[in-house]
Amino acid sequence: MLGLTRSISSIVKKKIIFREIELIYLYLDYDVKSYGGKKYIILSTIGPFGGKNQFLSVSYFTVGGICLLVSLFFLFKMIQAKKQKQN
Repeated sequence: MLGLTRSISSIVKKKIIFREIELIYLYLDYDVKSYGGKKYIILSTIGPFGGKNQFLSVSYFTVGGICLLVSLFFLFKMIQAKKQKQN
């Protein structure tokens, strides 16, 4: 299963020291009462390609790179076969 969809509304780039109090104003204007929904605030540490564990992002890029190389190999073989067929 691929990673869950995340909607990042705000990123705090300041390094926060443990037990430091940080005041953040949230404006959540989206109405969820009309369909019985709830609002949640999730604080997490995420990197540019996912969570702290980089295995999933590295494996996605590795498999994508292998697929690209294999497709280029078959494209080259197809072009080479067409040239041989013309001669």
